[in-house]
Amino acid sequence: MIISKVPLLLLLAWLAAHATAQHLTSYSFPGYGFAWYAPACANACWSVLSGATLSCSEMMDHSGNMGGHMMAMTSPECKAGDTALLTSMAYCMAQNCPDSVTPAQREDYWRMRMLDTTGTVRAKWTYGEALAQVQEPPTVEFNASSTDVLLNQTVLVNKDAYGLNNRFNVLFDHIEMLQARYT
Repeated sequence: MIISKVPLLLLLAWLAAHATAQHLTSYSFPGYGFAWYAPACANACWSVLSGATLSCSEMMDHSGNMGGHMMAMTSPECKAGDTALLTSMAYCMAQNCPDSVTPAQREDYWRMRMLDTTGTVRAKWTYGEALAQVQEPPTVEFNASSTDVLLNQTVLVNKDAYGLNNRFNVLFDHIEMLQARYT
């Protein structure tokens, strides 16, 4: 009689473990297979570079109460075709993302989350293709606070700006994971 209960106990233990594992890989809750800023390194690069004025940006006059100044408006389609932005982004990811962020994860971010969150706007190159366009390491550092500077070459991302954004991304995802887990 004890022998017949052992397989049943093993089956129940396997089912319990399997159900728990399925719960822990949910793509709906932060900390359970989902993170807002994954990979944090790629999002940090994008946070620094995404506001750059590009050759295809449209300049909008924001006059009125603000004293009249021009502001660059850049569409996702403009960003998708801009060589300087794409090569700078790929170089930043290559330099800053750890080996634990696989090439497949980098390509997935590039394809689905970089330009828009719907994945409908596609860059003219994949991550790998954009990185291959960088023939020699850039020497000019991008200053994200200079909105009047045109991004017209592959640039380095400022280490301080990258570090600030990366730390924020990691901390934000950690706090979201704790909130999902303990509320």
